[in-house]
Amino acid sequence: MKDTHLEIGQISVDEIVYSEIEKVYVECRPQDALIPPGAMRGSFEGSPAQSIAVIEDDSDYQELINRDDTEVLALPTDKQLRREILAKWAKKAAKKNKAGLIPVMLLPLAACNTSTSTTEVTQSYNITEDAASPGTWVVTPADAGAITITQADGKYTFTPTTGDAIDVAVAGVNDFSLSAGTYTADVAALANVANAAGTEPVSGAGNVALTKLEDDLDADLSVITTTGTKTVAISGDQGVKSFTGDLGSGFTTSIGAGSTLSTTATILDGQTISGAGTVIVSGDLSNDLGVDLSAVTATGGITATETAGGTFTAGSDLGAATVTINAAGETVDLQAAGAGGVDASTFIVNAGTLVVTHAQMDAISNVGTITGSAGNVTVIAGS
Repeated sequence: MKDTHLEIGQISVDEIVYSEIEKVYVECRPQDALIPPGAMRGSFEGSPAQSIAVIEDDSDYQELINRDDTEVLALPTDKQLRREILAKWAKKAAKKNKAGLIPVMLLPLAACNTSTSTTEVTQSYNITEDAASPGTWVVTPADAGAITITQADGKYTFTPTTGDAIDVAVAGVNDFSLSAGTYTADVAALANVANAAGTEPVSGAGNVALTKLEDDLDADLSVITTTGTKTVAISGDQGVKSFTGDLGSGFTTSIGAGSTLSTTATILDGQTISGAGTVIVSGDLSNDLGVDLSAVTATGGITATETAGGTFTAGSDLGAATVTINAAGETVDLQAAGAGGVDASTFIVNAGTLVVTHAQMDAISNVGTITGSAGNVTVIAGS
């Protein structure tokens, strides 16, 4: 066989990931003749492969691999590891060795499971490490349907509706980028103590549905910054669950019947919370004097207690909370909240003083009530 370069086309090597081939061969070749004569340049996942050659004729392939300077490269059985190897060979040209030659992976056409047809075999989805940002794993669902993420034995497992599951070692992950699609996971499945937040950072355009928040009560959902829809749920019949983490931004939190979410005013501030369960504001409501509870609509209700007193700021909104004031000698001043900040609220003033405007008193009386045992209510007239 003459050692002259004749590139006659490209052919997909994607099927190598799923083939039974156990090893491939590597030959070092001159830069101006990377592809052996009679061979075709490979392509991987739709892009030209820089250092992969597909040998069409079996006798040519045998001649190449039997050369003294040809090396054996064993392929792992794990599909994700195979994909990583092929991706690295495909995305960048290998460096020259001391002799000025460049390693080229040689693959037999038969192992690529292709034909003379222009149709290529492609996988339903893929997970690849970003070459420009090691540790960032990009998930592209393609036609795989919804993908479920689990974690066990030091591995993340991505299981699609259509296609094979793919494993990624937890130790090799800094963050995930989820392309447009639907992803589900238990909150604890994204736990990673190696990250400062304790939760694996996730970005991208995907829709994320998280379940069983009760199993990771210090989860930090602020690191999940996907731009699609985001939901997180506490299962039903869990009793009272005290949450100390971060509910993130843009999530809708659902609480199942028979379950109660207990957390601080600061954590609840600005959150959207629904479902048949109940919400308890732990600690004093005044720990966040600008708190906004207007989107807490769980049908089991929301309750809060105030023992310290304080002056709430403009923009604060107590939503549908039932607020019990036990602030002996202290004042809870809600004037700056305006009528809209209290028009769905109920107050039980047992000790201390509640200060509201005349307009706020009218708004409260339309929906809620002000009751109590020994507290005081001051209404600022003309306001």
